[in-house]
Amino acid sequence: MHQQVRTSPTRTGGPGADAERGGITEILRILRDADVNLQTAGGRDLDRNGEFVIAVHHDDDDPDGPGEAAAELLRSKGFKDAHAVKVRNCDVR
Repeated sequence: MHQQVRTSPTRTGGPGADAERGGITEILRILRDADVNLQTAGGRDLDRNGEFVIAVHHDDDDPDGPGEAAAELLRSKGFKDAHAVKVRNCDVR
């Protein structure tokens, strides 16, 4: 099991992908400045009221800590709906 961190990229309303404040660029800048090691990033409907999704690299000893810390960081920067979600994954042939 791993975690995804999910948040809306529209902190201030308006287009989420390109908004100067609250857009994906700001989210990525916040994570970069905090040295968060992203494993994946994606999302859906980002130009409207969609959701930006990231997975944070973690050690097997602490699989939840880095994702929860990243969600807390984003909440502290104004992305109030940032939250960590446990996601099951499996390999499919």
